[in-house]
Amino acid sequence: MMQRLISAADGHLFDLDGTLLDSMCVWKEVDTEFFRRRGMEIPKGYLKDIAPLTFRGTAEYTIARCGFTQTPEELMEEWNAMSFVQYRDKVRLKPGAGSYIKRLYDAGKALAIVTSLYGGFVEPCLTRNGIYRYFSAVLTADSFPGGKAGEGIYRAAAARLGLPTEKCIVYDDVHHALSAAKRAGCLTAAVREIGHAQAWDTCCREADFALESWL
Repeated sequence: MMQRLISAADGHLFDLDGTLLDSMCVWKEVDTEFFRRRGMEIPKGYLKDIAPLTFRGTAEYTIARCGFTQTPEELMEEWNAMSFVQYRDKVRLKPGAGSYIKRLYDAGKALAIVTSLYGGFVEPCLTRNGIYRYFSAVLTADSFPGGKAGEGIYRAAAARLGLPTEKCIVYDDVHHALSAAKRAGCLTAAVREIGHAQAWDTCCREADFALESWL
């Protein structure tokens, strides 16, 4: 399977949370603590609702749903403060992900990050995990209308690599991103994330390839 993926495209575009990074527990802890500070539990359906949103979009949704008086900037600053140390010092790659990235690089493939993660977290996290130098471009969802649910970010990532979208493959663990990447003309590879287990069948139907793990 891995060799088929390596050969499938010249450009390889990677999501981070839940795809390359074993980090979903960080955001669950952040969400739990964020609402606990306000005397609340995580609202029913909240995690599913925010999955397709950008970082700012999540803040705007949270304010609208819960009636908070803070600005989106204030919520994002709070979330960043709660999670930055985790990404800088603790979050690790999923098993086998680093070896796969190096195989792609050694094969002469062009690599990019396409993520909803706050941009300031990307370099320290990936540098500590030893793979930041392999990527030619980092694109964050907040810079594009529609975020990862829109096609623009994938077209822009392919352009940054100097490739047409049909020469690129997108790796992600959520359906809305895989669907948008296909609409942009990319190949797609679904990556299994235990936190999104209920959506795995949908992801597999959407994607050209399906990865249970990087091993």
